[in-house]
This record gives sequence, C-alpha cells and structure tokens, in this order.
Amino acid sequence: MTSLQKSTKHFNSQAIVEIRMESKAHSGLSCCGDLEWGSHFCHLYETREDLIDTLVPFFSTGLEENDKCLWVTSEPLKAVDAIAALKEKMPDLARYMKSGQIQIIDHDDWYVHSGKMDVDAVLQSWIDTEQQALAEGYSGLRITGNISFIQSREDWCAFEQYESRVTEFFAGHRIIALCSYHLEKTTGQDILDVVQNHNFSVARRRGTWEMIENAATKIAKQDLYKANLGLEKLVSERTSELHNVLAILKEQKRELESVLQMRDASQEQLKAELADAELLHSISAALINEGVVGDFYQKLVDAAGLVMRSDYASMQRFEPESNSLQLLAHRGFNDEALAFWEWVTPKQPTSCGWALHLNKRVVVTNFEEWEHSAGEDLVAFRAAGVLSAQSTPLLSRTGTLVGMITTHWKRTHNPSERDLRLIDIIARQAADLIERNTAAEALRLQANRLEEADRRKDEFLAMLAHELRNPLSPISAAADILSFNKLSEEKIHQCSDIISRQVKHMTSLIDDLLDVSRVTGGLITLKPEKINLIEMINHSSEQVKPLVENYNHQLFLKTPAQPIFVMGDRHRLIQIFTNILNNAAKYTPKGGSLNLTLEAEGEFAKIVVSDNGIGMDEELVKHAFELFTQASRTSDRSQGGLGIGLALVKSLVELHQGSVSISSQGIGKGCEVEVLLPLLTADKESEPIAFIDDHLTQTPTIEAIKIMVVDDNAANAEMVASLLEMTGYEVVVEYDSLKALERSIIELPSIYILDVGLPIMDGKELARRLKKQPETKNATLIALSGYSKDQEIVNAKEAGFDHYVVKPFEFKKFLALLSSLEID
Repeated sequence: MTSLQKSTKHFNSQAIVEIRMESKAHSGLSCCGDLEWGSHFCHLYETREDLIDTLVPFFSTGLEENDKCLWVTSEPLKAVDAIAALKEKMPDLARYMKSGQIQIIDHDDWYVHSGKMDVDAVLQSWIDTEQQALAEGYSGLRITGNISFIQSREDWCAFEQYESRVTEFFAGHRIIALCSYHLEKTTGQDILDVVQNHNFSVARRRGTWEMIENAATKIAKQDLYKANLGLEKLVSERTSELHNVLAILKEQKRELESVLQMRDASQEQLKAELADAELLHSISAALINEGVVGDFYQKLVDAAGLVMRSDYASMQRFEPESNSLQLLAHRGFNDEALAFWEWVTPKQPTSCGWALHLNKRVVVTNFEEWEHSAGEDLVAFRAAGVLSAQSTPLLSRTGTLVGMITTHWKRTHNPSERDLRLIDIIARQAADLIERNTAAEALRLQANRLEEADRRKDEFLAMLAHELRNPLSPISAAADILSFNKLSEEKIHQCSDIISRQVKHMTSLIDDLLDVSRVTGGLITLKPEKINLIEMINHSSEQVKPLVENYNHQLFLKTPAQPIFVMGDRHRLIQIFTNILNNAAKYTPKGGSLNLTLEAEGEFAKIVVSDNGIGMDEELVKHAFELFTQASRTSDRSQGGLGIGLALVKSLVELHQGSVSISSQGIGKGCEVEVLLPLLTADKESEPIAFIDDHLTQTPTIEAIKIMVVDDNAANAEMVASLLEMTGYEVVVEYDSLKALERSIIELPSIYILDVGLPIMDGKELARRLKKQPETKNATLIALSGYSKDQEIVNAKEAGFDHYVVKPFEFKKFLALLSSLEID
C-alpha cells in the first residue's frame, strides 16, 4: 500500500466527492471560524509564541481535515522549532510527514533560488502544488509563510507586489494562505499595504486574537447581508400563499383518504399536486441561501416543466437595449431549436414573442390553428414536435418586465387555473432571481468601474506630478543663474525666455485641467459667431507648426475652394483642432505624415485628421475619449500631456451639437479622427456675437501714473511693483487690506491692482469699499486671481472691479491693458 493510500484509506470515494463539494474549510482559529476556499489573510504577530499560538491550530486542523499542508518558516520560528511545537499538539506528526501530507521547510528552500524572488514562479508553484494535492485525494492546500526574512526595502517592494497579486490569483482555487508579519519590522505604511493586499487580518488585541476585515470587504459583506435580509423577507412573504395551499392540500388528502376512499388514480393525482407544492416550497427556501445562483435558472425551468406536466420548458431574460428575449435555460430542446430561439423579438409568431408584445400571459392551445402562426417559427415548431404552449411574463417587484417563462406540449393543451397559479409562483421566484443577479452584476460592474477609475486617477496624479516637475527644473536653473552678480544682457534675456516659455507650458497644462473641470461641471458657456472653418483650420495648423517641425513631420491640408461656415466659439474650435493635430504629431514617429481634410457632407462639415503614427489597439480605441486615457509611453514620457486632450475634444464638439469618432487599423497603422459639425444654413444663421480677443498687441504708452498693488504675498507684490516701476509707473505697495484702504485716501492712486484672495478683508470687499469712498470711487480696479471660471469673473465685476486678470499672466499683455485704460 502506498503512502497516499495509507493517508486516505479512511476516506471512501463518496466522502472524497462530498469533501470536494464543500465551499468552506475549518480554519482552526476561533476568531475566524470557517473560511472560503481561496482565502488569503495575514497574521500580525509580536513574539515567537504568537506564531505557535496561531499556526499550530491552523495546521493541526488542516491535517485532520485531510488538507495538504505546507509550512514555510523563518526567524523567529525555524523549521525544527515548528516541528517540535506541532508535535506537542499532534504526537503522530511523524506519520503525516512521512506520508507527505505536510511539509515544514525553511523559506530559503522555497522562495529563493537565484538570489531574488521570482514572483510568477512562486505563484505558479502554489497552483501546481494545489493541483497535485487534489490529484492525490486531498481536500485542498493549506499554506503559510513568515515574512521576517525580508531585509531590504527593495525586497519588501518586490514581495508587496507579489502579495498584491495573491488574492486575485488564488480566487477559485482550493487554497487557504496565511501570511505572518512581524509588527516590529513593519512600518505603519507597510501595514496599510499588508491589510489592503489581504482579505482580512488576524491580530492580538487586549490578549485575544481578533479578525480585522479591511473596509472594502466589510462593506461588501454588509451590503450582501442587507440584500439577503431583504430577499429572505420577500421570499417569506411570497411563500405564505404556498404554505396555505400546502396545508389545504394535505387536509384534503386526509379527508379524501378517510371518507371518500378515492380511487388510486385520484390519490396519485393528489400526491403529484403535493409534490408540486413541496417542490415549489423547497425552491423558495433555497432562494434564501446566498450561494444559489449558478444553475438555479435550470432548477426553475425543470420545476416549471414538472408542475405543468409539459414536454419542454424555457426561461428567457429581457434585454431592454434590444427589446428582445434571450434564452437562459431550457428543458428538452435540441440544438436546432436552441439556435433558432436563442433570441425572440416582439410579435415574433411564438407565444413568448406575443407575450412580450402584450406584456401579459399568452396561451396557445394549438399552433396549427393559432391566428399568428406563420413562417419559419411554425416550421420550427413542427420540427420540434411542439403543438401548444403558454408564456408568462416575469415581473420585478416594481412591475418591470425582466424575462419570460414558457412551457410547451407535444399535444393540444389548455392549462388549468391550478396550473397557472403554480406557474405564477415560479414566475415570481424566477423574476426575483433574475433581478437579484442583475443587481449583483451591476454591483460587480460598478466595483470594476470604481477600481478602474481609482487606477487611472493614480496614473493621472503620477503623470501630473511628472508634467509639472518638467518645467520647474529649467525655471529653477534659470533663477539660480540670475542670482549671479555679473551676467551679460544676453544671458539675462536667455534666462528670462526660458522662464517665460516654461511658465506658458505650465499655464497650458493648468488651463487644460480647468477646461476639463468646467466641461464636467457644465460651466462652459460658448460665445457663438459665424465661423469660416477654413480660417480656423489654418489658424490651428499654425499653432501646431513648431511641434510638427520639431518632429520633422509633413502636414497636408485639403480644404475646398469655397468657405464652409458653422456657428461656433472661435476659441473652442481652435482648441478642438489644435488638440487633435497635437495628438497626431506626438504619437507619430519623426518624419511622419499628417493629413487634415475639410469637406461638406450633407448637413455637416466633416473634418478628418489622419496620421501614419503608432496607431491604437481595439481596447484603446474604445476608451480613447475617456479622461486620462493615453497610449503606452516610453519611460521618458517624451510625448508629455495628461491624457485629457481627446476627452476635452469630445465634450467641446458635443457642446457645438457635433460628434467625434476615432478609428485605427491597429498598432503601427496610424489613426483617423473624424469630427462632424452642423453646417450654418440660411435658416440657422444669426447675427454674430462679438468675440473678446485676449491677445492684446498694443504697445503700452506709459505716463507718470500712480498704481497701488495690494497682495499679501510679498514676493508677488514686489515682483509686480518692480516690473511696473521699470516701465515708468509710480507704484505704491501694501500687503494688508485695511492699511491699503487707509493709504488710498492719502496716495490717491489712479489704478488699483488687488489680489482677490486677501486675508481678513478679501479683494472683492476692498473693491466695494474703494468704490464707496468719494476720493477713490472713480479709480480703475484690476483683480488678480488664480481662478478663471465665469462665475468668479461675474462676482468680481459685481464687487466693482473693472478688469479681471488670471494668474499667471504675460506682463506685455498686462502693460497693453494698462495703456489702453482711459485715465481721468
């Protein structure tokens, strides 16, 4: 007899089958109880005794439960100590070790073979070990490892990456994994990672071992518990009628047997009815259990066929998007019938098709005589031998159609009232099950969406940090250079140009983020006017010209001879086409070809931008217009950007009542973006609205004008004052609102430049008071703010400001604004 036979001789084949059907295993730990197979939890310990206190019962229980066990040890409890501790609990431990049911080995012999941990190899080894254990007749695999062997931060990060994959990797496998972490060797941040990477944690609190679930697991269990309570209550309410029927039938059976001595046929009929009622009762009870989802559709279909004494039965789910029924389960159909009736539409000449159309039960006693029988469906009924049927809609608790249950007979048949009452009970149970599964699937999809959104948020924050650091580096270097005493004028101009360019780049990034914020918040207001798209496209191509030339691309524009007009916002249209062309240029290798075509197509202007760049796979095309979606990047992120360009394009195009789409033949085969905008026709044309151009080019004419700058940020105030003084203005600086108000009567400046976000008294309140003072009511007030939303500008105007400037600003444009003011 082999060692395997010796270790399993007390299990017969039926017992093994029953063990494998168990979905849970005894943990051996009083704080945990029974655990689902696939559980991955951690043990936070302080002493060697803590390890013995938990791992000995964990493995002794596993051996008694016929689990294959693997104990990977490290300090402070080595293999020899672990064997001794387990032997005290199980004196016959040697028998288990000899049979191979348990292995107790040092971590060096399991995790490390080539100097560092191979994550994929270790994960696969667990699965291989589990498969081998099941093949040998064991119930499952029980494993543990003590993580104290990790010495460096690099090793910790590698192991944390491994731990983050274990839970998902073990799902669906008959494995229970317990990972031990020494609290003295684990930082607070590391503990957060540990708890997040496991289903739950076990730790000693006030001398008692407790199970601590992470928030996500706890919330999910609470939601499921609440859902099951609601379902249990609902099933209990809906089975009360069944209990009454069951009681009545039993009483009738006793009366008939004792008094009437019914014939054998009548007694058999009554027994069948009782069996039907008990069958429905058992189904109702089973619905309360949380694990009855997988094949329960089939159980309901089988029950329908039994209570209706039908030859065939089927259940379908209603798909609102296609307004049709999809087959979920059946009883008796052959492959041809399954393929033919996989989908059924309203008014299709079947009982379920017409029940879907009428939203009520349809009974067909003879398809050969039914007024709606026709075509391929009648041929299919004849081929399947179906002559009659009934279809009952499945309605949710709110009365919404969720599916259909149908029974079919090979003979002409008209169901009795009793039969229809029973099928109604099954229909209610089936509707509950479909509704429950739909809700569970929606919850799963929502969890996946939230997880994906969280992942993309983290990626975006990393990208944002990278993109903002890039311009800060040359700004910092230029500032350091300017700190030297002896610099040539050329070097000063060079540093100034560097700072100016990088500030523009940062401003562009922040503007993109603000635009996304405005669009998602519904705060963008278009300034429509009659626009010649040819001019817009030429303007956009000029804006991307430096990038195109930097990549050595060729840009080809194909526009019609006659102008094409649309009603749109000039600034936003340029933003749309510039974003699309920028994307094409960035994702096309150097020396590429970009093409832009404009033409009228029906009632729309069609703009197509194509390239021969890196292309997109099918999955990326699906999500191309979602926020923070980007193609794969090199480690240097040379393309730059935050992954919001196309999302912004889509929102802006839709604000113009247009549409945008993207296509690609695959990786390396380029992309094509198509924009459709409604053409401006005679009946749609209206007077254009004046467009406010913020690109002032007027050369300032400077006179001896007194300006007061008020900003609590001394560096900002002094910098603005210095620049103004260098250009000939007389400047007074204050850092406090109240002092500025007092000094205003003495100095009487003509212009006030006020920071909106001043402490104590903000800039808007200071503006109101200046406008109320007789001495300063005619002064010109300019607001400086980091906010650019329309409502902020409106609030500033209402407070008394004459002009609103968003920081950071180009000083040349600011001077142009000052020179354009009419000073009394």
